[in-house]
Amino acid sequence: MSTARTLPAARTATRAAWASAVGTMLEWYDFGIYGVVAALVLNQAFFPTLDPAVATIVSFSTLTVGFVARPVGAIVFGHIGDRWGRRSTLILTLVITGAVTILIGLLPTYADIGIAAPIILVALRFLQGVGLGGEWGGAVLLSTEHAPADRRSYYGGIMAMGVPLGVLLSNAVFLIITLAVPFDQFQAWGWRIPFLGSILILAVGLWIRIRVPESPQFAELKAETTPGSRARLPLRDIFTIQPGRTLLSVLVIVGSSAVAYVYLSFILSWGQGAVGYPAPVILGAICVGAVIWAAAAPYFASRGDRVGGMRGLFLGWGLVRTVAVIPFFLLVSTGNVVLLYIAMGLMGGVISATQVPAGAAIASLFPVRVRYTGTSFAYQVGSILGGGITPLVAAAIIATAAGLAGVIGYVVLISLISCAAGFLFRRDALNTPKSSSEEAGVVSESVRAD
Repeated sequence: MSTARTLPAARTATRAAWASAVGTMLEWYDFGIYGVVAALVLNQAFFPTLDPAVATIVSFSTLTVGFVARPVGAIVFGHIGDRWGRRSTLILTLVITGAVTILIGLLPTYADIGIAAPIILVALRFLQGVGLGGEWGGAVLLSTEHAPADRRSYYGGIMAMGVPLGVLLSNAVFLIITLAVPFDQFQAWGWRIPFLGSILILAVGLWIRIRVPESPQFAELKAETTPGSRARLPLRDIFTIQPGRTLLSVLVIVGSSAVAYVYLSFILSWGQGAVGYPAPVILGAICVGAVIWAAAAPYFASRGDRVGGMRGLFLGWGLVRTVAVIPFFLLVSTGNVVLLYIAMGLMGGVISATQVPAGAAIASLFPVRVRYTGTSFAYQVGSILGGGITPLVAAAIIATAAGLAGVIGYVVLISLISCAAGFLFRRDALNTPKSSSEEAGVVSESVRAD
């Protein structure tokens, strides 16, 4: 009888995790193709009147706009997800992100409508960021809240595989296009194909998300009739009940986010413009790294469920990530294609070590009633402070006398901040499900605060 009850639960957890992974992959495909276009096309298509170096910085600033919008999405959709459910919220975020991506693919350039083109681009980019801001946290919860108590990091890690798979898909599509059409045609119209391809991806993603059941932990919370069982203002609660854990979650994210977005976006622009790699070569290297990132995900996810696992990942592997930044940049800067692929492959595995388990770790720090808001807000703010501004700052630093050494120093500093936060992680704060009495205690504390 025990087995009969356990197997369906295991199947449901696996289906929820993979559905979350596929949905996240589709979201990151949409977001990832914009990062590629920001590096290769936007400076000429939407900012042709600017100096090339300035245009590159401005094009990366539109990437940053999406990051600025993410906390807005985290607050809005976190509130909806904590009040009305994870599943319906995730369907809504997918529709918003997919629809905006399609519209970007249809957007006229500066040559067609003048200054209106970059203005509309920035507005669409903001909306895309809002949609993604509510996506990641909900996908984490749909995976971990369906999972067995002792395997939440593992199932959350399956969801996290959606990030490198989305990166792989977006870069692979661009690689095929750049190989199939001349680069001038790619800049003229070829870059639009991946955006318009989101029509199919949106349909597939919706079909997958609709088939996923609601999180059982939220369903249980929703069924409660105790006053205050659901937070009236989740954003307020994450700062008044456990502000330290909110800050800790933000700081853990910044290091892996900074390195990941240098890896995904800045290297594409700098590697092509300054080092001299052809765009298909760099796109291929990113694809290789993304495969290793995804392949390493189950191992690092399972490590998070062990005693002391999270602290070891965020501190130990965070230090490995910090040190690896130096040879990574030096190898890429050689202009040697073999060394480029080695550097990208190894760094893909290093990023996986701290990026993959982050979702389950952060989610476990917040009670169910505010978990969507807490997880989403912490992750998105950490992403802004790390990944959102790093490509922009790196593009600015590389144009100064500090050059590559300045970029390396900046990324190392950000990574060390996350290592310090990783040192503060304790096993008793991670991957340990709260009992009903503990959850009730948090609720009671919040009601008294109200």
